[in-house]
Amino acid sequence: MEEIYPKWKGKPVIPSYHAAREMEGKFTLDDIVGILEQGYDCPKSKRMRGTIEKCIRKKGKIIRIVAVEAYSTWIGGSVWLIKHIG
Repeated sequence: MEEIYPKWKGKPVIPSYHAAREMEGKFTLDDIVGILEQGYDCPKSKRMRGTIEKCIRKKGKIIRIVAVEAYSTWIGGSVWLIKHIG
């Protein structure tokens, strides 16, 4: 079976509906995986335990990716759910 979603730390990376809207015309899932791999830990904001925030500076702006581990019944396994891109 062909992989639809790129992987990070061995799990598919899937955007939430909200994150997919934030990505439109700006980022691809491969861009998101690149930021997760190359980004630095963002200054902590008030997020739930287990939430990962990675930041990267591009063109004078800081891009923040917020991800959580989740279970996808559609995929039938654990995934990284992207909750926010900004």
